[in-house]
Amino acid sequence: MGQNNLNFACIPFNFSQLEAVNQQTGDIDTTLLYAALRFQIDKSKLLSHGTRTIARTREQLASFLRLTPGKIDKRVKRLEKLNFIRKTVGTWYCKKRLFISKKEGAPEIEVHFRKLLFLNQYTGDSKASLLWARIAFALNKSLITHENTRWCNLKRKTIAKLLCVSLRTVDSIIDDLEQKKLIVSQNFVCRGKRQLHFTIPVSLYEKIETELTQWLEQYDTQFQSPKKPVKKAPEETLNQPENMVTKEADRDFCREEPAKTEKSIRLNSSFQYSNSTITSTNTKKEKYDTSDITLNHINEDLTYRQLCFLRVAFKKTIEKARLTVTNEEEVFEEIKFSILNPVQRKGVSSFKHAVSRCMQLLRQRTWRTPFGFHRYAEYGKEVKSYRETQLQAHEVRKREECNHERKTTLQTDSYTAQAIRWAQQLSTYVKEMQGKIGNTVDLMPKIEFAANRVVEFINKGADKLAIKPYLPSETLA
Repeated sequence: MGQNNLNFACIPFNFSQLEAVNQQTGDIDTTLLYAALRFQIDKSKLLSHGTRTIARTREQLASFLRLTPGKIDKRVKRLEKLNFIRKTVGTWYCKKRLFISKKEGAPEIEVHFRKLLFLNQYTGDSKASLLWARIAFALNKSLITHENTRWCNLKRKTIAKLLCVSLRTVDSIIDDLEQKKLIVSQNFVCRGKRQLHFTIPVSLYEKIETELTQWLEQYDTQFQSPKKPVKKAPEETLNQPENMVTKEADRDFCREEPAKTEKSIRLNSSFQYSNSTITSTNTKKEKYDTSDITLNHINEDLTYRQLCFLRVAFKKTIEKARLTVTNEEEVFEEIKFSILNPVQRKGVSSFKHAVSRCMQLLRQRTWRTPFGFHRYAEYGKEVKSYRETQLQAHEVRKREECNHERKTTLQTDSYTAQAIRWAQQLSTYVKEMQGKIGNTVDLMPKIEFAANRVVEFINKGADKLAIKPYLPSETLA
């Protein structure tokens, strides 16, 4: 490939878009971060409010630009103020993540990050790669020829404005690239002015282009289709730091796979009754729903993440409000039924809104069982059936107790009546004995027998108070 046939194969940037965005951000790191976010958002499969969204940690965002998480936070906040992105904080498979999506009207920017990662192996820094690519871009369009070599003219102020750095930093980056023999700079007169010119050796350009093609094939083979054999890297290498781009840095800007953990969170759906009469037989595993990452949509049934969110909110509300709940599982099912019932959630805009309203009713201690819970909900039907069974058993026990009491009352009345009859007979004998002062021998056995009969019926359960008026005062002791 001759000097006049250079192409744009090694240039990862669209410089017109890059400069337009850079004018608004005022910081090349912020611009590169925005380009990285746009690159990932456009390839993401996660949806939030109908827009593509990515879930990343601060460390993952910081690994690409080699900045601290604190500096990344400042640049993300800057992009939010410019209305380039929308950011929310939440959990992704039980881990904290930043959910980032682009806003309508955000500027377009195209960056081929695999090429940029490849150039970083040679230059050692994104800013140095940006300068080298800018020189290659200008060299492709330049018509300046000096000593049979094509040169391009770039002012140091233009480079400083592009990189948002000082002139001294520009000189440092140029010296570093020259020491690595990636560019050649020279001052000579062109069009009557002595100016700084740059060029890239043709052999180096051809070598980089060849290795870039092989590196991209190896990258695709290693991270996209691991079953294919991985091609070996070329043996010839330039004087450069080895393996400056790690596999982890490459993976950070690919679509993140679902986290795999040894433990899983499962719901205990058993009923909380003391006699353990009601048990749950539902052992079907919940499926993950990765489309609704903001937990706003309410479908026919709650997803696994929505159930986890609701259960945590329910537990925290009980603890903070110091509520006394006799059956937490039943109240939880009532809340779940209320959220899923369209009639119960009138005026609710999202799932989180419905949860907040239910938790507020719990805190105010005004929660009531939703209408239709015991008729339509599976849990409510089983609870109703269990309570009806218990009520029927209670009625049977009460009926038996009443029958027993009724029998006991009849026997008591019978004993009392007989005791009263003998008490009256005893009173008659006593009066006769008091009237016959002389002969009392025949009456004494009769009085003794009648008194014994009265005592016998009193011991069997006769009402002593009912018998007392019929007994002689001197007989009842």
